[in-house]
Amino acid sequence: MRFLWAPAVAGILFTSTAFAADVITPAHDGVYTATAERNPALSAEGCAPIPLGAVTIIQGNLRSAPSPTLAWITGIITEDGHVKGFMARPGGLRRPLEGRLTGDTISAGFIEPDVMCAWQVELKRAP
Repeated sequence: MRFLWAPAVAGILFTSTAFAADVITPAHDGVYTATAERNPALSAEGCAPIPLGAVTIIQGNLRSAPSPTLAWITGIITEDGHVKGFMARPGGLRRPLEGRLTGDTISAGFIEPDVMCAWQVELKRAP
């Protein structure tokens, strides 16, 4: 019976280690303007750009204001500039969003496989 708990403990340790690498930081806090353009290499022809509002980062947490006409974003940014979270079009399902900070711009990707559309999301720090 001792062998039954060992894998569970190992899973908890590995999970804890994974979360330790995802330290969020307020270093990139601010307001960002956002655009979401169709990624032509991964999308069908009928995929249109997505309207986005401003995205605010506070204490390393990304949030955009809820709106019935704009897409929304929620997520985190880590110390090393990795962004992960979720995005949804107005009336659409929540989908994973991942990206990277370079300078004052966050570049991220967002895919909706059921409608064969992919977008390149650019968040630029507002002046």
